[in-house]
Order: sequence, then C-alpha cells, then structure tokens
Amino acid sequence: MPKSRTRKNHKKKVAARNMKLKNEAKKMETAMEDLQKAYVEEMAKKAKEPSAEDSGDVPFTLGGDK
Repeated sequence: MPKSRTRKNHKKKVAARNMKLKNEAKKMETAMEDLQKAYVEEMAKKAKEPSAEDSGDVPFTLGGDK
C-alpha cells in the first residue's frame, strides 16, 4: 500500500514547527535580555541623579497656610 502524501510530509511539518517554535523562543529571550539591560541602565541613571525626595530636606507642613 503506498504512503499518503500527508503521512509522507508529517516529519517535515513537525520539524518545521519545532524550528519555528525554537526561533520564536530565541527571539523572545533576546528581547527580554535587551529590556533587562535597558531597565538596568535606566535604574543606574536614576541612582546617579539626586532627586528632590532624597535630598534630606523636610518640608515645613505644620501650621498650614492660615
């Protein structure tokens, strides 16, 4: 009995699907690494900049505006 075309091409389809999934996973991993690097750089920048909150000055709030 001859093999059908769908059965004959099954291994190729499975291999193509696995390669596609592997490539997508690799792309996502590199994208996550890039995002992580950008986040670390941004946090390093924020740490170097002195902010108004961390200046040590305490605003005078007693008494109000009356």
